[in-house]
Amino acid sequence: MSENCTPIQLHEFSGAIKDVSDEQLQLLEKKINTSIEKLQESNQIMLALANGDTKGANGCLQSTDKSQLRETDDTFAQPTGKDSLLYMQTVKENRNVIINQKARLLVLNRELQRRGLIPAEESDEHAKQNSQEASSLEQSNQHKEEKNSIFL
Repeated sequence: MSENCTPIQLHEFSGAIKDVSDEQLQLLEKKINTSIEKLQESNQIMLALANGDTKGANGCLQSTDKSQLRETDDTFAQPTGKDSLLYMQTVKENRNVIINQKARLLVLNRELQRRGLIPAEESDEHAKQNSQEASSLEQSNQHKEEKNSIFL
């Protein structure tokens, strides 16, 4: 599987991962999880900035890994209306990317399960969690779109 500049469709991804080694699959899983975490961190900061918090998420970048919590002394200028709109649009785009990446994780976990690298129960739990999170993000996007359309 080669790195392309443009994302491939989910069914193409499903076919492509069948040709990679077990190690590459596990690295890909880690890469996707890291990407999701970074997008969530960025969204947290942009939402704080869009709401006028010039410290950007209270000056602390959150991480699901407690050992990676870090303080930041970054402060930002007060965002303009255009800045806030850009932040909100970017958050929406990031949420869509997260949804797509979670779908890829579901496919990846099925392949790991097929190869016997993770137990079926663990794969099913990952699938359930990713599906719930993706559904929650989709609902949140729809709610935010409705809310933002009032102001536009």
